[in-house]
Amino acid sequence: MQGGDEIRLDVTVTPDGPGRLRVTADGVRQDGTPVAAVKATLGDRAAVLAARPPEDPPPAPDDGPPGPDYTGILGLLPVRHPMLMVDRVESLDPGRRITVAKAVSGSEPCYRRMADGLPLSRYMYPRSLMLESFGQASVLLWLSTGTAQGVPVAAAFRDCRFFGEVRPGAVLRHVSRIDRLMENNVFVSGQTWDGDRCVMTVGALVGSSRPRERVDRAMTAAP
Repeated sequence: MQGGDEIRLDVTVTPDGPGRLRVTADGVRQDGTPVAAVKATLGDRAAVLAARPPEDPPPAPDDGPPGPDYTGILGLLPVRHPMLMVDRVESLDPGRRITVAKAVSGSEPCYRRMADGLPLSRYMYPRSLMLESFGQASVLLWLSTGTAQGVPVAAAFRDCRFFGEVRPGAVLRHVSRIDRLMENNVFVSGQTWDGDRCVMTVGALVGSSRPRERVDRAMTAAP
């Protein structure tokens, strides 16, 4: 998808037990190209807050070699503010594991139109942005292998689960691990932590390396 694209979403919602909804959505670009398929289970807020996260301990401070600094991150990722969603690489074991920090600020663009006087519960950090931030951390890990050719993109997220809520002031720590590495593809899993609280698990992120001319249609159309 490119800036200016129009995406049509066909959404179906069906009951899935007490306090739960099953949501499916298919996204199609204006030229008829399928661009997204989503399957999600939504619960009421009380059920989500009561969900039990994994009992794994929070990540300990790593003594391994640090990864790129912020300017190094800018040199590796093609995104910029407000879509650059990693602030610091705490540790990097190239090709195996990365720990990345993302600070959630009240000045995030997602809060820009919030009216004064709203309760704190309205300031929950969007989970789609948590996934985007985790994906950027995983791209940094993948790039450390030297196998990604072209433009690395997240092709699919699978078995993602969320626990509790994240609000301004949190410092998220994404722990991403490579489970399988193939030519032009990578399979990653991991967790996201807010302090000692696990707030998200990713069963699998499938990354794909695409030729630039396929990603940037404007480039192919240029004389």
